[in-house]
Amino acid sequence: MFTRNNAHAQVVKNTFIKAGASEAGSWDFTDLEPHFDDIFSTLYNRFSSKEGYELFPDVTSTLKGLSAQGVRMGIVSNTDERLAKVIVSLELDPYLDFVLLSAEFGEEKPSPRIFERAIDIANERIVATNKVTNATVPLLTAAEALHVGDDETKDYQGALSAGMNAVLINRARLSYEESAPQFAAARGRNPDRPVVVHSLRELLDINVEGGKGRRREMILPRA
Repeated sequence: MFTRNNAHAQVVKNTFIKAGASEAGSWDFTDLEPHFDDIFSTLYNRFSSKEGYELFPDVTSTLKGLSAQGVRMGIVSNTDERLAKVIVSLELDPYLDFVLLSAEFGEEKPSPRIFERAIDIANERIVATNKVTNATVPLLTAAEALHVGDDETKDYQGALSAGMNAVLINRARLSYEESAPQFAAARGRNPDRPVVVHSLRELLDINVEGGKGRRREMILPRA
């Protein structure tokens, strides 16, 4: 069962307190104590499956399209082991080669090391596939990978610091505020500003292929 020392339990408890559980004139947290384990268990399990999440409508169709193009994909996320269960629950796992979680790896984005580990895992999958199929797909380099994320520091700058290509996804920005990558150079985009897409579907037109016969690699953020 869950203990009070569990980091997730402490987050839940702190949320209740910040919501006013310990403020004068409000209900006291001690009223909640007898039921806290049940409440925490319910919340923890809810966010261990698709019940706690909703996919953007472009996610599954884009992953299917990229997979059909031969793009190898994985997820790098600053989160815990529950995400792997969520990915399976959302039926996204058939399109992914791996899920790399900071809680298991021991470092978070923007550390270059977690991106470097993603490349290592991708190459491990390539080697394993080559052995099974007797293929000669060459190993991947960071310069041939594309990381897509929604945090400019952790995702975009973090990937660049590891030698990867990077794209920032901003679903809230209006389309005329920034060009998609394939049009950015032609329109004279400021090179100091991140390359931005507004939908994952735009990735279907991005070419990050490293050479003839090489499958492309795309490292995605948390779904």
